[in-house]
Amino acid sequence: MFENSLKRSKEKVQNKDFTPKELSFLIGAFVLLIYLATYPFFGRLFADIIGFVYPAYKSFQALNYGNYEKRKELLSYWVVLSFFYAFECVSNTPGKVRLYYIYRSLITLWLYLPQTKGAQFIYNNIIKVVLKHNQKSIDQTVKDISNKMHLN
Repeated sequence: MFENSLKRSKEKVQNKDFTPKELSFLIGAFVLLIYLATYPFFGRLFADIIGFVYPAYKSFQALNYGNYEKRKELLSYWVVLSFFYAFECVSNTPGKVRLYYIYRSLITLWLYLPQTKGAQFIYNNIIKVVLKHNQKSIDQTVKDISNKMHLN
């Protein structure tokens, strides 16, 4: 019974065959989510769900059933997202930018969606270039820190 209901819902989405009542509900739910996203707690929750939950599930699928290209896309996404979140922590951006979590959600979608390939663009044109240029000094710094930690 649940499978039939799910199948009908999927067909409605694919055919864009919603009743006015269903469409009103979907629009209302979307507006409510956007409104809640203006509050820091809900905004962060919303942005984190977009940024982590769905991509994590897609990563699970890629690791178990995906090809090399899909894994490469997802690894690029996680690398870019890590840099993005590290910058967020250091800069304290959420406290300075109004509606930050809505912007972060949109950026995360741009990074992740296969139609935009934002993460591959950022990775190939910025992160990869900077890391390759500084790889020797980064490796040396990591080695020095590791050696100091082992001595103490």
